Amino acid sequence: VWVQVPCAVDSGACANVAPEDIFEISMPDAPKLDPKYFAADGSPIAHLGSLVAEGVSNEGTPLKIDFDLGKVTRPLLSVFKMTSAGHRVRFEEHEGSIQIKGSSRKIKLRQEGRLYMLDLWCKVPAKLAASSPFIRQVAKA
Repeated sequence: VWVQVPCAVDSGACANVAPEDIFEISMPDAPKLDPKYFAADGSPIAHLGSLVAEGVSNEGTPLKIDFDLGKVTRPLLSVFKMTSAGHRVRFEEHEGSIQIKGSSRKIKLRQEGRLYMLDLWCKVPAKLAASSPFIRQVAKA
């Protein structure tokens, strides 16, 4: 089924990180690895593997996002990783955008409280969509 995965665009994140139960993982029971990252308070974040999520933005732009999996509360997209890849990220008063490197395509970011969000639309098994608290199972517009 198509699901909407809201991802927080984080200027303080050094990597894209997602909770382990959002996307289908091809390696079940992935080994727990040494902590690779640390939270803002300095506590270690367990590294549970990685994957590439494929989906589309609200505008229909195809996206492939590499995520490390960890004990985080929501998917985080690293502004550092995006700008290092040549994309341009802009934050304005009530909206933001990502200008795709080498094109005129822009992905709009929506404001949710004090966060800027990118909604990633992807296909996941219905069982996963029903069990994950992080994704919204809705019809893709």
